Amino acid sequence: MMFMQRKLKILKAKIKNILIIRPDAIGDCILITPAISALKQEFPQAKIYILAQELTKAVFSTNPDIEQVFTDKNAIEKNKFDLSVHFYNEMPYAWLAFKKGIKYRLGDTSKPLVSWLYNLKSTQNWRDITKHDVEQNLLLLKPLGINPPYPKLAIYPDPDALKKVDSLLKEHGISENDKIAGLHLSTGKGNKPWSPQNFGLIANYLIKQGFKVVAAGQEKDKELIKKAKGPIIDLSTKTNLKELIALISKYKIFISVDTGPFHIAAALGIPTVHISTSKFSLPLRWGPWKNPHVLVRKKSSCPLFCLPSNCKENICAEEITVEDVKQAIDKLLAGKGNNTQEQAFVDWCKKSFNIMIAYKPQNLKRAQAISHFGFNCILVNIEDKHDYQKLFKENNINILHAVDGSLKLRFQALISGQSVITPVLYVKDKPEQQNLLEFYCQAFAGTRI
Repeated sequence: MMFMQRKLKILKAKIKNILIIRPDAIGDCILITPAISALKQEFPQAKIYILAQELTKAVFSTNPDIEQVFTDKNAIEKNKFDLSVHFYNEMPYAWLAFKKGIKYRLGDTSKPLVSWLYNLKSTQNWRDITKHDVEQNLLLLKPLGINPPYPKLAIYPDPDALKKVDSLLKEHGISENDKIAGLHLSTGKGNKPWSPQNFGLIANYLIKQGFKVVAAGQEKDKELIKKAKGPIIDLSTKTNLKELIALISKYKIFISVDTGPFHIAAALGIPTVHISTSKFSLPLRWGPWKNPHVLVRKKSSCPLFCLPSNCKENICAEEITVEDVKQAIDKLLAGKGNNTQEQAFVDWCKKSFNIMIAYKPQNLKRAQAISHFGFNCILVNIEDKHDYQKLFKENNINILHAVDGSLKLRFQALISGQSVITPVLYVKDKPEQQNLLEFYCQAFAGTRI
């Protein structure tokens, strides 16, 4: 069985050792596990190795599809690997694969200064905000003949870690019969944390629902748990990553902003309340993949360019109230959340698409009809004078739907990368198109970097 990439022929049966490269954060590593499963299905005879960080080794170490995890680039033997897959598209690692004599090197074409080192090339369209990171990772594998349907996330609690966690819970008065609710108060640089005091109020609410409430993590989590001033059993600094995975597997419900432990919970199938704070972190890109959840997200009134790591404001996080999260918990416990990926996708789109509908007065009715489809919309009369870049920024616009268009509008969308994270998608109205969600998704799929 063969496949081709620019006249490069590969006999799949001769691929014996595959090196996957992902020296990244916890969540990023979890989101490649469906791709690992897909690779093993496609190359059942091959041994799969991972090059990762020491921090994330535990994500992979119990995965039965993985032969070995490397955390030192110098441990990669020359001429040992037949295929490298570059989920971390950076020059030092592309050069490493080339220098180590890996015959077939698969990577993304989005960085020309790096991609010349790959002799198998794929295109991950990062402008398409409708594609989840899991899907982008799997799209990288398309030259290998790997196509949908895609596997679930895969993570496996370590048996010894489970025993340690059982002892830890027992020490803190939690028995096997107790229902455990997990909270995670901190987050990474790509998101805004929710108020610890709000988490404290949520802990009180969960206690009334019959849960024991637990929070774990690192030293920074310990400080946040203290600020929460709620009935939270503090297990921060008491678990390593293997034990954290084992602990999360014990939860009946998990509540968090998008961060590494959030994706661990999703991989373990734990029902999750996803508190989506910043405009930057789209659930379409980083939502919980294929697990039951309720998404709490609001159209933010924040007028600032969104880059959470540099932002000193908390407008987006403060707009999500304790009552919003309580309602999400009730919905999740009643089994009424997003229980399929199809349900989740529609919900994510409705809470992620921010649409500017551009019109002339004679077509106001058409513009109003579009605004009633359930997306976040603003209507803009293009016969008035506007600072479009300011409007894009203030409303976090990602789609410009032109009922009435112009070259000026197209140009404003083209240069919008200075105002919003992802340049605004310009779409020309098609009144015959009844399914707007499908219309927008097709338009995003047709964009190019």
